Amino acid sequence: MIAVLVSMLFGISGMEEAAHAFQAGLYEDARVRFETALAEPDMPKGALLYNLGNCAFRMGLFSEAVLFYKRALLRLPRDKEVKFNLGLAEQRLGIDPSSHETFGAAVEALADSFTPQEMLILTGGLQVIGLVGLVLLRRGGAARNFMVLLVLLALAGAARLVHTQWMDRSFTGVVLAREIALR
Repeated sequence: MIAVLVSMLFGISGMEEAAHAFQAGLYEDARVRFETALAEPDMPKGALLYNLGNCAFRMGLFSEAVLFYKRALLRLPRDKEVKFNLGLAEQRLGIDPSSHETFGAAVEALADSFTPQEMLILTGGLQVIGLVGLVLLRRGGAARNFMVLLVLLALAGAARLVHTQWMDRSFTGVVLAREIALR
């Protein structure tokens, strides 16, 4: 009760309170405060989910940490800290890290690093540039071939976007219970 009155008196936000609790080593208290802040509409969801993952990791709840880190990655797909901490949590659970050694895996990882909105903007922009280039460069060898390549690349990106948004029904899950019957 005193903490609530102090926070109201000095204008400390729920996010700052949670950060102070985390730094003080009060991970359960920080987790509760981060979850409360997550319910507020104007808070950065990616950062809050990352912090919730950190709290779960510090409390030894590695499967919950993986869940929060994966949810954070949906909002922060290029954040290296989230990816690193996800790898640590998976390592603690005994999950083998996935290796991206092939060129195809590297291209897939690049495509996965974009949010759906960014992928839509990128593919739309490439389509427009390619089609305008094809119209303007009616006679031209290499430049016209490059525009065809841009259009094909944009079509491939759009097909991947459609597939991941509407057709991909593969689900990944994080098991939080120690014993559970899976089928």
